[in-house]
Amino acid sequence: MTPSTLCPVCKDPASPVTTVSDSFPFCSDRCRDRDLGGWLRNQYKIGSRPVESDDFADGLGSEPEIEP
Repeated sequence: MTPSTLCPVCKDPASPVTTVSDSFPFCSDRCRDRDLGGWLRNQYKIGSRPVESDDFADGLGSEPEIEP
């Protein structure tokens, strides 16, 4: 028995990849399109750690060069 995957949009069970579902991990094309619309309207954000001033000294960040 395969574990059921829940649709990230509506939380209904989604069909696994082994079936004829082109919408996986979503349960339908409608939920897939709603998710895409959310990304296009900037409703989602990908988290990252804040940049601190010490990162520039370590070479991890890019600091603008100022020429004299």
